[in-house]
Amino acid sequence: MQISNHILANKQEIITYDIPGIPIHTETRRISEYNNMRSILHWHEDLELMRVISGELYYCSERNRTLLHTNDSILVNSRRLHYYTSVGQQDCTFHCVTLNPQLLTGNPMMRELYIDPVLDNIEYREFFFPKTHRMHSQVAEISDNIMEAALHQEYGYPLSILSQFEWLFYEVIRVYNLFHGSEVLTPDRSALQMMTHYILMNYMEKISVDDIAAAGSVSRSKCYHLFNEFEQQTPLDYLKDVRLKTAQGLLRDSKLKIIDISDACGFSYCNYFTQTFKKKYGVTPLGYRKRITEQAEVF
Repeated sequence: MQISNHILANKQEIITYDIPGIPIHTETRRISEYNNMRSILHWHEDLELMRVISGELYYCSERNRTLLHTNDSILVNSRRLHYYTSVGQQDCTFHCVTLNPQLLTGNPMMRELYIDPVLDNIEYREFFFPKTHRMHSQVAEISDNIMEAALHQEYGYPLSILSQFEWLFYEVIRVYNLFHGSEVLTPDRSALQMMTHYILMNYMEKISVDDIAAAGSVSRSKCYHLFNEFEQQTPLDYLKDVRLKTAQGLLRDSKLKIIDISDACGFSYCNYFTQTFKKKYGVTPLGYRKRITEQAEVF
């Protein structure tokens, strides 16, 4: 059976929750259930905890590609573009839990102090728990407890799942020391964060510097100044890099045609995409895919 996710045009996944009105979803999946053994590039408002049960899997975001082995886990932050793909076309089984962060607290002060600084910081894309991580066993146990609760569905079991997730969120904050010296964003940092987040969510569309500036509620000139100060590049160069990095992942992990990848990444013309890709990486998109294929065959 092939999994068919409900993905909107802006790449947002609409999740069907286990109990209508309670934004929690749990399931066990196999990567072979996805077309071409690869999930669709997507994002959602929910936090996502994924743990590999057997086999291996690549977790891919707009900037990272992480290999997960059996018993490794990853916590994906809210509103982060990502997808999963097989390793060498081998099957993999994994648990997946999604929970909307609105459940974590109903207290405005607690949300402002402890939740939003994590959700809204674009640097906190995902948290990886390999075998060497101090939280590896703890996260695996939390995942097991959640799946066990979902399996038996005793009265009030969503409360058990929520308590496990709240503890996980607290431990991530504590272990990663997320608020040490950087919990308060300056107005400039906050504006830049809103603009880069807008780019990451809309890079596939035709967007301008004015659109980017509006996302940060700053002027066009201020937009240029902030990107030059903090990213050492222009807003459009940042946008182009996001598109190219996404294209790299699609060339490596999908069988999409070059023209379809060009379109999916927001390039108006395939020829321009090819020229831009070659200028950045020293090889054409087709040449890059061929190189990756040959390396995979060697191993």
